[in-house]
Amino acid sequence: MSRAGKHKEERIRLRNLVPSMSLVVFMLFPAKAYAQGQEVNTLFGGVMTDKGTTSWALEVEYKQLELLKYEDFLFDGSFSYMNEGHPRRHYRDGVTLQGWARMEAVSRLRLSLGIGPYFYNDTRVNPSSSTNGLGFATSFDAKYEVSEEFTVGARLNEAIVGKGPNATSLLWEVGYRLPDKEEREEAEQKNQMSFLTLGIPGHLSDLGTFYELRYARVIMDHVEVEPVNFFGRSFKEKGIAGEVCATNEFGNFKTGICAGPYYDRQRAGVVDIASILGDYNFKNTPWSVMIVFNRSSNLGGGRGIDVTSCGVGYKF
Repeated sequence: MSRAGKHKEERIRLRNLVPSMSLVVFMLFPAKAYAQGQEVNTLFGGVMTDKGTTSWALEVEYKQLELLKYEDFLFDGSFSYMNEGHPRRHYRDGVTLQGWARMEAVSRLRLSLGIGPYFYNDTRVNPSSSTNGLGFATSFDAKYEVSEEFTVGARLNEAIVGKGPNATSLLWEVGYRLPDKEEREEAEQKNQMSFLTLGIPGHLSDLGTFYELRYARVIMDHVEVEPVNFFGRSFKEKGIAGEVCATNEFGNFKTGICAGPYYDRQRAGVVDIASILGDYNFKNTPWSVMIVFNRSSNLGGGRGIDVTSCGVGYKF
């Protein structure tokens, strides 16, 4: 490879690491504000690209409420998985971090305007290719508080990307305000070992036996470090990741968003990886069940990690 080619490859690798580093900074900043309230939103609707093609769309969002307050405005932060469906020749999904300016319009009506980076994967067909990229997403959200726990509403999203079509989506949403963490009398275990398998690949060509070995160590409230080993008998992607995770607990359930570097053993290179995890701990036992979604950048023409796995964990 020529010197110019090597420099170009290094620039691409550094650029790919930016979304993960931004995610880590975002996760650590609001850690002290978790007590203000959290909610999870599920959204479903349709999308139209600037090329005139249409498809379905869905989004799952975790939101930190009232991080800041200024006069009549509240400022929230969110982390979302967005799937923009299957517009013609493009299967695109990704994760986005957004800051929200929220206004309590009347009684129970909440109006919010959000904006943030969008780390996406675009799988193209005819011809087949896969591209990771960094764009940004803007959103307008209107929701009504049906009760203290539930909200309903609608959202307008605009995804603007450097490669591929821009897209506008209209989604209907249902939100649930998460309960506070249960206080436990026993000492908190700071270590957890988890084994996951039964991977659900994002690409049918990646079908194969998949395993994920994940160790978690709590280093402070809401923050964990997690070395991860991905391996399998016929799974295409094998590597090692070192992630920093922001976590929160609601009853016996824990959620987390993670990011960090990923070393691809097959292609001998480093890119970024982001993960979303859910963990349900069986009461009065060290055992839990887990589900994890992993997404890494591609390297050397490969697709990268794009898989959902489930398994068991043990705290000690």
